[in-house]
Amino acid sequence: MANSAVRETYRGVKSLPVETLSRALSFLFARACFGDIEAVRVRYCVMSVCRFWFEAVCGDPACWSQFYVSLRMPTDVLIKWLERVGQTTFALTMDFKYDRGQHFADACIRLEESFGALHHYMDRCHALSIRVGGGKLCDRLFSLLLPVPFPSMTHLDLDVNFAFELSFFDFARARGFTKLTYLSFHRTFPSGDWTPLLKGITTVKLAAIDDFSRPTLADFHSFLSAIPDLEFLILHNVDCLLPPQFYKDDPPVVPRSEPMPFLARLEVSSDNPMHTWLLASIDAPAIAHLTLHSASESMLTLLPRRCDRLLASVVRLVLWSPVTKPSVIGDLFRAMPSLQALDGRYATFSFSAVFYMLAMQCQQLCPQLEQVVLSHIGSALVGDILLARPAGTFAG
Repeated sequence: MANSAVRETYRGVKSLPVETLSRALSFLFARACFGDIEAVRVRYCVMSVCRFWFEAVCGDPACWSQFYVSLRMPTDVLIKWLERVGQTTFALTMDFKYDRGQHFADACIRLEESFGALHHYMDRCHALSIRVGGGKLCDRLFSLLLPVPFPSMTHLDLDVNFAFELSFFDFARARGFTKLTYLSFHRTFPSGDWTPLLKGITTVKLAAIDDFSRPTLADFHSFLSAIPDLEFLILHNVDCLLPPQFYKDDPPVVPRSEPMPFLARLEVSSDNPMHTWLLASIDAPAIAHLTLHSASESMLTLLPRRCDRLLASVVRLVLWSPVTKPSVIGDLFRAMPSLQALDGRYATFSFSAVFYMLAMQCQQLCPQLEQVVLSHIGSALVGDILLARPAGTFAG
């Protein structure tokens, strides 16, 4: 585009009322939510165009719900934004990962500059997401965080190097976090006595727990037993070391956790059939909502055999899976006699046989099934389902 055309476009946009442009930009930022870093990066990019765009972005109320800070972000932009916060509570993502070409001393300087701008606003931070690599930088970050109060903190999300634990434990223990309800660990499993910090937690997410951070099954159970009010458990590629006796028993028997009577929702993302043993070890008789992401055929085949007690109470199933065998889906449904709603996602034409069977036999497989929702599927599959669906069998 020629420079003259760019200038004319800019004049046209600038002639709009700030409120109108803010409304238009709100659609661009619609993805922004806690932990959605890409949406926040887009917002910062738009803000940096000029003062007019800065004012327009600030006119969007959603602008104040999420802040994103990185080692490469200009501190002056952050300060201008924070000056407008007022009494609004916000979620903060601190992305302090640095590449190998960036000197550690420079990273520490940028870290301290950014933190200096944030320090006086932390009392209004209700959700904190920390993403940092390198043990020394972790230590430096938590030494800065240690004297800062977080009276409004309800969500804590940690994506850090596994060497962080001692520094973070001192920080978390000093803060107390009396209002914390959501706790997430990525790439590291919390070790040590976390009991004082886990009272009141209702949602826990563990992700990418493997290799160096992989806990024993006993440690995993001990962690869960310290969360008496847990209602929602999210496990994304979580691996545990099974006890030696497990490999000696024939058939193998997996130790079970303490009963978790309040756990009502379970979300699992894994294609490893060995992870079914981890699920089988969870004693949760009241799970009503189950979500399975990326479940392989072998994993879905083993679930009804190993996790029958866990599946018996499931009322709603969200299934993201490339399974194509009707027999596998049929066995899974038979293990869930209480199933009332099914949400099948990202199905392709190869799923046609599976859901054709579901449409014809759903009343026999799941007598209580009332609703089937299919999303992100091909038009050919939709046609097959509409033709095959018996009248009054299900809605969706």
